[in-house]
Amino acid sequence: MQGPRNSRHVAIVVGGNIFGQLVLREDVLHHSGANDSNPTALRRNRLRSDLPVLLFSLILHSSFPETVLHHGCILLLIPQEDSMRYRSIFAVIAAIAAAFLLQAKTKSEQPKDGWFTTTDSVKIHYLTLGDKGSWVVLIHGFTGNAKGNWFDNGIAQALAKNHRVVALDNRNHGMSDKPQKNGPGRALDTIELMDHLKIDKAHIGGYSMGGAFTGALLASHPQRFITAHFGGAGIMETDPEWIAKLPPDHQGVNPMEAELSHQLRIHHAMDNGMSKEEAEKLASTPPAPRQAAATPAPAAGATPRPALDLAKLNVPIIIINGEFDRPRAKSTRAAREANDVTIVVLPGKQHLSAIVAGSMPKEYLNSLAGFINTHDQN
Repeated sequence: MQGPRNSRHVAIVVGGNIFGQLVLREDVLHHSGANDSNPTALRRNRLRSDLPVLLFSLILHSSFPETVLHHGCILLLIPQEDSMRYRSIFAVIAAIAAAFLLQAKTKSEQPKDGWFTTTDSVKIHYLTLGDKGSWVVLIHGFTGNAKGNWFDNGIAQALAKNHRVVALDNRNHGMSDKPQKNGPGRALDTIELMDHLKIDKAHIGGYSMGGAFTGALLASHPQRFITAHFGGAGIMETDPEWIAKLPPDHQGVNPMEAELSHQLRIHHAMDNGMSKEEAEKLASTPPAPRQAAATPAPAAGATPRPALDLAKLNVPIIIINGEFDRPRAKSTRAAREANDVTIVVLPGKQHLSAIVAGSMPKEYLNSLAGFINTHDQN
């Protein structure tokens, strides 16, 4: 690279950090001509770079022949009198590159769709995120779906920083087959999903109906659990004497609960083929009273499920409920019988306001992520 001795040039250096952000610095320097091919002789800031910036460097070098490549940085030497013109061009290129890198990073954070067919020929949709660590299996609640229950509120993304996350759309919900319109899911579909993905053990948990399924699986397949997570659900008392001794729960209403319920009913109706107008009309009618999530009863003729013996389990359990969602009724038995249980009560929250995006408090996410990380086996 040649230039007149003692001429004044502007050096524009670009580098990047590990997150793909671009950093621009300018220094006015004295171009001596004696060490033109050695950028280390020039007064400038040396910046660390990663592969995207190296690729960007090559593109820039092909467009600007006076560019020097050194240690993953670009050093563009231009005459000082032309600096404003080149700086404007360079700023546009840098902005485009930054947008490209941001888009690539955002795309890597998006969940991947998957499908499998159950033993009774129902096609189940699921989402996965994360490529390292132990598995976390998430089960959504009745009328919900995997995306709304776990991704829209950021729970899946937070867990995917250290784990591989999979969340299924229960049958009759979301993008899965709906053999029974407006019907419930099936607990065993979670085990079949794990078999499909060759997951031996996982952190398994769910919200509301998903929590009820977690309890059923904890009784029938305890060997598949690293930990168990109950959200908007729990382990209810079954002995009438203990039911009579339950301490009363706080009564109250979260101001967002009614609207959240209204929106959930609209989305579920549209998932089942209704138009938006039809779904809104349906949602305008009062919903049936919400029942506390509990282990579902077996179907007629089915093999009775094994009883849940908490004292014999060696599975850490976390139970998270809103203050106005009967947390004592859902956690008192576990507190008395389980060997390792964490109980979290979210002040002022009800069933939906504890989990829906925009209403869910950070305590839910932080408590769950911290619990799983603490009890991980990897």
